[in-house]
Amino acid sequence: MITENILVAGRKVTNGWTKGTLLSVEAGVARVALTDGTVREVEAATLRHSRGRPAKVNPGALVRSEVDALVATSEGFCQDAIALLFARQTSDEQISKHTVWDNDLGYRADHALRGSRLALKSPCGWTGEDFATAREVLSRYSGTQLFEVAALHLGRSTGEADTLVAGVLADLASMA
Repeated sequence: MITENILVAGRKVTNGWTKGTLLSVEAGVARVALTDGTVREVEAATLRHSRGRPAKVNPGALVRSEVDALVATSEGFCQDAIALLFARQTSDEQISKHTVWDNDLGYRADHALRGSRLALKSPCGWTGEDFATAREVLSRYSGTQLFEVAALHLGRSTGEADTLVAGVLADLASMA
């Protein structure tokens, strides 16, 4: 009995020399996230599923290295990401500019004051020092909370997350 090799996004795949998590397949080319955080494109026909649990694929099928590249190169992304993290703080945390709750959302305690100040500062008034501070803060969240806003900046559809993030960013922009 011959079975067709149907590749499923989020599953572990290999072709002998490439091992990782399948992100997507388009026109016979597969995007595979390797364990070192890089993405490799390989011919889809050469891949097969390997053992292991399905991986959690984040919105837009991004990997941390792609988010890190946005943090390093895009000022607009840095401003939006800082605003998004601030919006994820609870209302009492936003007022006090400190992290009170251990809920894995928004800023960590050591970033709350700097991140909140940047989020509340008008984006057109950011200096080079502000962008450096933002990049330092955001580097801690590039593998967790920034996938949705990165998918928006890279033009990758993520469905409901797009609407949520776009709404948060629009609300914060109207406050500035």
